[in-house]
Amino acid sequence: AEVCRRHDISSALIYTWRRKLLDAGAAQEAEAPDALPTPVFAEAVIDGDAVPVSAAEHPAMIIDLPRGKRLSVFAAAS
Repeated sequence: AEVCRRHDISSALIYTWRRKLLDAGAAQEAEAPDALPTPVFAEAVIDGDAVPVSAAEHPAMIIDLPRGKRLSVFAAAS
């Protein structure tokens, strides 16, 4: 709820997005059962032992995606 207020969106919208993701995953699974797992929300883990680095050179967050893909988010991202 706090995130919704901060970004001025309805909390119902979060549930709508989640339902659409789940529906899309179920439809995809029906077409190709071994393609991808059903989408879920993942827990974020903070590495307390990380060494501070230059924000311009290194991403602030790295997200591991299915099929070995990785998404890097830099601190300057909106």
